[in-house]
Formats: sequence, structure tokens, C-alpha cells
Amino acid sequence: MDEQHLDSLRCWQPFERQGDPAIARLVALSQALWGRTGEDLRRQLLAPAPAIPPGCTLLELEWLRRNAVQMLHHYLACARTLPTTPNQLRPDEVIVVGTERFNTLEARLEVARRAIHKLRNRK
Repeated sequence: MDEQHLDSLRCWQPFERQGDPAIARLVALSQALWGRTGEDLRRQLLAPAPAIPPGCTLLELEWLRRNAVQMLHHYLACARTLPTTPNQLRPDEVIVVGTERFNTLEARLEVARRAIHKLRNRK
């Protein structure tokens, strides 16, 4: 797999678009929703419903969910861990919540799914 093929599998824009305010907002929302550690994800999964960042829209949550799906599919297709920095979540880190076990990508997907459900059911 070369770099162009890897880029074609990603749902986010190439790094040249980092100045795009919409992308910057979604990155900030992802950090607010998922946190930076496995324990942050675990807390979101233990809560009755995830804490949704203020002002986050259903459209943005759906984008985050799609991003999580694509990241999980890419990880499973590669069947290997991607290089990470010391403070970054590892895709193969296991998060245990009761009897359920998630890797970090599965946990992100589940948190996004629950957040979407919560936002859709608000009255």
C-alpha cells in the first residue's frame, strides 16, 4: 500500500487543508467527544449517555461516526497497528466496560453512535 492508496481510504482531507475552519471544528469536536486517552473513552462508555460537546450538531456527529467507521475498516483491512506517538491512543488498546471489550476505534464508533442516538431523541 502506498501513500496515495492510504489517503484514498481516509475520509478526512489531506493536511494541506488544515487551515479549513470546518475541519478544525470537527477535530476539536472529536477531541471533546472522545478525549485523548482510553480512560476518556471508557468514561464516555460508562455514562448513561455520552457528554456531547456544546453546540455540536447531528450532522457533525454523523461525520464523526463515518470517520470512525472508515478508520476501523482501514485498521481491520491492514491487520496491523499503525505507528503512534506516546500520548496518542493506540488502535489496538483494549477498553473494558462491564462485560464488553472495545479497541479504541470500536469505542469511538460506539460513543459516536450513542451521542447521535441521544441527540436524535432530545425533545
